[in-house]
Amino acid sequence: MLSVLVAVAACSPEAQAPATETPAVAAPDAAASPGFAGSYVFASDNLTAAACSLVLEPDNVEGSTGIFRVTLGEALITAGESRTVSCVEAYPILSTLTGWQATEDEGVRLLGAQGESIAEFSPAGRIFQALPSSDGATYLLSPEDTLNNPQ
Repeated sequence: MLSVLVAVAACSPEAQAPATETPAVAAPDAAASPGFAGSYVFASDNLTAAACSLVLEPDNVEGSTGIFRVTLGEALITAGESRTVSCVEAYPILSTLTGWQATEDEGVRLLGAQGESIAEFSPAGRIFQALPSSDGATYLLSPEDTLNNPQ
């Protein structure tokens, strides 16, 4: 499991062009940016199929106070022959992903193009867990820094 997450970290969006177009961005508002903006790994709870790199950006989606940009990277497929694909190919649930916002319970909500909730993650230690998501699956959202400091 750790090797999958380490390999996904190597596919980090900071080193690559975004896999999807993102909405226009307003200037960052440091006071409104949630503290957990940063690089994450999105994966199913079984961690055997794919792990996707994504960045929760601190920039507001233009015209949307409190909704922030998301940049998708690539997904590492580990079932069968290892290969990388787009996050949307690995997780079609992310096909309309356009933003994120903090939740009242200190979690993260991923939002679609129409403002709908794609998945709502609640904190479970340093990892966030969505139970169940809009497609009936359970997903994990793990900060990339947990790869080097899992405690």
